Amino acid sequence: MSSNPIPFFAPHDTGTSPWVIVAAYVVALLLAVRAARGGGTARERRFWWIAALVLLALGFNKQLDLQTDLTVFGRGLARQEGWYGDRRMVQLLLMAIGGCVAMAVGAWLLRLTKGAHASVRLGLAGLLALGVFVMLRAASFHHVDVALGARVGGTKLHILLELGGIVVVAAGALWAKAPRRPGPYRRPGYHR
Repeated sequence: MSSNPIPFFAPHDTGTSPWVIVAAYVVALLLAVRAARGGGTARERRFWWIAALVLLALGFNKQLDLQTDLTVFGRGLARQEGWYGDRRMVQLLLMAIGGCVAMAVGAWLLRLTKGAHASVRLGLAGLLALGVFVMLRAASFHHVDVALGARVGGTKLHILLELGGIVVVAAGALWAKAPRRPGPYRRPGYHR
């Protein structure tokens, strides 16, 4: 039985900044859905639906903090099974697997967005930034946690990184929904 009095569905992060980040996820999610329902090619709409699902999952996880529960579970299992002393090797192996999966997903998204409007590429850059952020947070090595907790202008670095990725996705979704003006007509072979 856990001595933690917080029910499993309660938020782990307390304070204002986690709720600001969750609100940012919700706004970016709504913008991505709006972009997915708008114009653009079928591939561009598919990308925005994928972005919306990723933002939804990350927004829920921001307050549920499932990776912390998973880390606590893994630590307990390692102690129980007697390989706690070798946990760094297991962490490295899991990070390598996670990195390979992330690179494969990133490559698939790059292929999906090839030739897409620049707004989609901007949204993809934001998603990739969030992916890097998630991988850094998941590393759970002490020196990584210390670096992410450093303050920049009074705000913790991990907050700036996460909000930055969300804002970039939201900016891409806003741009995707903006009316696209056709360029001026030019005769073939005509150059200024």
